[in-house]
Amino acid sequence: MPDAKYCGGVLALKEIAALVEGAGLLVAPQGPGSPVGNVVSAHVCVTIPNFHILETSYGEVPWRANLIDPPEQLSNGCIVVGYKFGKEQ
Repeated sequence: MPDAKYCGGVLALKEIAALVEGAGLLVAPQGPGSPVGNVVSAHVCVTIPNFHILETSYGEVPWRANLIDPPEQLSNGCIVVGYKFGKEQ
């Protein structure tokens, strides 16, 4: 359960995932506890072939959705990745 903010960042998370993949194991990153961290970790997880599940936090304070634009998007218990940022043109 590597956490990108404690294990050394995005590259370190990917390196840990590669090491455990070599041992035939899955990786389940620990949630970073912020909307920015959640989105970053979710995007990293999309690139990890042995990804299992991402622990996240969500909605613990009413102003959380105001921290990123657009706010985190969830669908059927999953974070949506690859959505468009900013205003439509």
